[in-house]
Formats: sequence, structure tokens, C-alpha cells
Amino acid sequence: MNKALHTTEAIEILPDGRCMSYCDYGHPDGIPIFLFHGTPGSRIFGLDSEEVSAAGLRILSPERPGYGKSSPNPDAVAMADWVNDIQMLADQLNLDRFHVLGVSGGGPFALACAALLPQRVITATVVASPAPMTTTGFWTGLSVVNRMVFFISRYATVLLPLLSNAMAALLKDRGGASTHQGEAFRQGGIGLKTDLQLITKNWNFLPESIRVPVYWWHGGRDNLASPAAGKELAKIIPSCEPHFVPECGHFIHRDPVIAQKILDRLLAAPVF
Repeated sequence: MNKALHTTEAIEILPDGRCMSYCDYGHPDGIPIFLFHGTPGSRIFGLDSEEVSAAGLRILSPERPGYGKSSPNPDAVAMADWVNDIQMLADQLNLDRFHVLGVSGGGPFALACAALLPQRVITATVVASPAPMTTTGFWTGLSVVNRMVFFISRYATVLLPLLSNAMAALLKDRGGASTHQGEAFRQGGIGLKTDLQLITKNWNFLPESIRVPVYWWHGGRDNLASPAAGKELAKIIPSCEPHFVPECGHFIHRDPVIAQKILDRLLAAPVF
């Protein structure tokens, strides 16, 4: 990705005293897009496209609480807490309106912003996102590992700290501290634990209430977030435009052709 025009790392202090860390790249005066990383993930995350800067975009990739350098939020009880964080960050950056784009575990958080900030969110793009656990087809096609992770997160929560810390130790050692996933576990498993708790709970917003344009991208061979459930959820969001690509797996955004299509569709949206 061409980040030559503008690349910074920053930490904002939110009004409640917590830190939110993020990367900021592209055109400083470009069209703002909040890019939400997966579960687990960190600010060291970007779209695999060389056209970001050339397209006049400004990408902001914030870390959710407990990941990387962002403070944990022990009071978080719902995805609405993340929406409040994004609203505060946007206020401090003087961003009135913006797009949101969530990849994998970042997808539900992008949908929450679309539902709860309709006057500020221009479009919401979700890529390989999980659906609520009550959605028909949620378990269809999932790998054994992801079945276990989701089951523990929802039904055996006493084991969730153990699971999160074990995954943190495994993935951080495998990736190294300077990588996207290695940085995710800078503080151990607290960010992953919080994410899984919020994603597998009953969502505190109604997807069918979303009126902001939603672009849903999903690979037909995804075994980490069921495309069957994605199709069901896409049906109930009135403003949703689904793009299901049969030959792709979970990491559909790593395909440069698909990544460019995702950006092109977002940029073609009217701004009211």
C-alpha cells in the first residue's frame, strides 16, 4: 500500500481518561474511513490496495480496548460502548461524517456504528463478518476451532479468560511483537476476551433498523464466519447490498482485485 503521502501513529486520550491508539494514513484531508480490524487485531492493519492515497482517502485504523496500545475498557457491556469511542475520537479529530469498514470481527462493530450513528456514518462496509449467534446458519461450515471459540465465548464464559490468554501466548510468539497480530496481544488476551464477549452476546442494536447503505462482502468458502449466516443477516438489513464471492475464503480482502472492488463500491456511494 502506498502510504507515502501521510502516515502517523497516534494516541488520543478519551474524555474518560482511556487511551485509544490508531494509525492514520493516506491523504490528511481525504475522505475519512474508520477501518476496524478483526478479532484479534491491532492498528497495524491496512487495505491491500495501492490506490488508497491516489483515491484521496484517509484511513484511520483504531485499536479496540485492550488491543495494542489502547486502554482496556472494563465497563464495556455492549458494542454501543465502541460506538461511543468512535464518536469521541471523530469529535477530537474534527470529523463530522465518515465511512466505516469492518473486517471479520470488526464487522459487527461497523454495523453498530451504522445503526447508532446514522447522521454521521456515510456507508458501512463489512467483510467476512460474523452474524449474531441466533442467526440461522451461524454454525454452518465453521471450523472446529471457531466452533469451540464461539461456544466458550457464549456458553462457557468461565473458560474465556483461559482461552484468550492461551491464544495470546500462541499467536504473539508465532507472529512476533511487531506484527499485526503480535501487537494485538501487547497486553495479553484482554482485548480478545472483550471482543468475543461483545460479539457473541445479544447485539444491542437491531440490524433491521439500519438505513445507512451497507455493503456486505463474504467468501463462499469462509470457515471462520459462516457465509450462510451472512446471507441471512444481509437479507434483514433493508439497506444492504450483498456481494458473495463463491471461490473466496475468509481472507477475501487480501485478494487485490476484491480489495479494489470494495474500495470502488464505497467511493461510488453518494454523500448526502
